[in-house]
Amino acid sequence: MKAENPALHNYLPTSYRNGVYREDLEQGNGGPANGGPSSSSTRPRESQYPDEDLPPYEETLLIPKTPLSSQTTKPQLEPEAQTRRFWYQPPPALPFSNNQSSSADVLTCFPDYSTDANTLQQMIYEQASYPPTYYLELKGTHTETTYQSHRRGSRSGVSFNIGTQRNAGFSYGSGHRNRRSSISSRSSDGRTVNTVVDFFIRINITHLLTRGPDIPGQLELILDNVKGYRGGIYQRKTPTIGNFEAENQHEELKAWCDTYVADPSLLKSFRLERNIINHDTRKLEHLLRSLVKATGYRGNVSVEFPVTHRSVTVYSPGMINRCRMTTWIRWVFYLTFLWIFSWPFLFLSTAKYQVVKVVFPYANISPEDEEAGYQRRPTVMSETAWFYLWEKALRRGVLEKVECYQVDMGDEYRLATEEQAARTMNIRMDNPIGVYGVGAQFTGQPQRDGWGFDI
Repeated sequence: MKAENPALHNYLPTSYRNGVYREDLEQGNGGPANGGPSSSSTRPRESQYPDEDLPPYEETLLIPKTPLSSQTTKPQLEPEAQTRRFWYQPPPALPFSNNQSSSADVLTCFPDYSTDANTLQQMIYEQASYPPTYYLELKGTHTETTYQSHRRGSRSGVSFNIGTQRNAGFSYGSGHRNRRSSISSRSSDGRTVNTVVDFFIRINITHLLTRGPDIPGQLELILDNVKGYRGGIYQRKTPTIGNFEAENQHEELKAWCDTYVADPSLLKSFRLERNIINHDTRKLEHLLRSLVKATGYRGNVSVEFPVTHRSVTVYSPGMINRCRMTTWIRWVFYLTFLWIFSWPFLFLSTAKYQVVKVVFPYANISPEDEEAGYQRRPTVMSETAWFYLWEKALRRGVLEKVECYQVDMGDEYRLATEEQAARTMNIRMDNPIGVYGVGAQFTGQPQRDGWGFDI
């Protein structure tokens, strides 16, 4: 069952309800409610000159704001969406946890979460107000093959490398350094294949899931007729906490927390999941691949949408659960194959509770429902609008072979690209060679014969 956002908002702590970047959605643009002029009280003003006395007027734009071929296809973005810096605030770290920026599942064995139902419930509401960290990764690779020939009776050999060196490219900050990233694999016939990374762009798109850091997602509890982990080692439909025992969702969640705390099992866990729904990743991937192809790139392109902070798992305090959360102990079990014996023991001994999740919809309906004729409204902006907002920055990053391994590509890079593009358009039009030179120097030009081939 779904919870209304205002109801969930009332149970959040005060410090988590006061967002820095909260948008005032109630503020209009000159409407009657805001003191603006009413459309019914204004009338067109009659001209004091007859029409035949007025000179002919024709407005002609010397430089269109957008290409003529795309003026009818690109969606119109709000001025606020074009200039504002989008927020990102990761979920707060929990005590006794292994919280890491790259962790998909955050684990904690804080004793109060397993002994106090109110503390556990408050933690769930707090974590439900933060969406999972959502990324877009655009990567281009090609292979370079090296052949090594050995003479008979001699230990020396001759190496033939048919690969080419890579351009230095553009360095954006300390985390966007252009380097030759490769993975080598050697075969028995003396052939070495290197997989070279041409560009790697990673953008944080978490802000597209909610309008602000203080707006929670849709809290959902497990239904009575759905199988799930309800305190046992297997999924089942019992026990249930229905409307007969809880008047609303707040009381129902409190009942599940009381059930978990009262469970006498030595090993038990309570899990909160964060889900992303209704994001048309296929449309966005198609647009990104078309952009990369237009630059003349002929290598292998991959588009992925990784997610971190997807869930929070609370373990009961104890030595066994502390060991299962320790990274180096887990690696010892992996490398020595002791997990073959430990995994069945932990699975059959842990009472699991997975009865609550928080959903962050990218849009109100799925892409399939939109194809069926229903109106789809994105939470922040559509996939097409976001693509055209980042189109210039993405094209620049691909041509300059940017690699975002340490720092994500942020709004600073996008705004710098937009600013330089605006300066280029303001150059005197009587010097087209200068205009072309500035544009080519900044954004690069796609190679006519292509680039990024497998060689």
